[in-house]
Amino acid sequence: MSAQTPSMMSIKQAAFYCCVCPNLVRDWVKTGRLAHYRIGAAGKRGKILVLKDDLDQLLASFRVSTPVTQPAVPRASKPVSPHVKLKHLKID
Repeated sequence: MSAQTPSMMSIKQAAFYCCVCPNLVRDWVKTGRLAHYRIGAAGKRGKILVLKDDLDQLLASFRVSTPVTQPAVPRASKPVSPHVKLKHLKID
């Protein structure tokens, strides 16, 4: 992407901007997670364009904050046998 990102992007440009594959962006559009514009004649497939602001909003919804973790409580485990008998296949 250039130094200045365009406000409207194609699927490929949006995928490059988000560091994902174009099929994932198409899936976001198809499932309604990403608002988009379909430019073209009625009844035709047309070109899909997305706003940079909509992409930024979607990416912000994916943000995961690190939860505060409690120290792990050791579990009682079965003693491991030092010798494990294995069954082998006989091949003729």
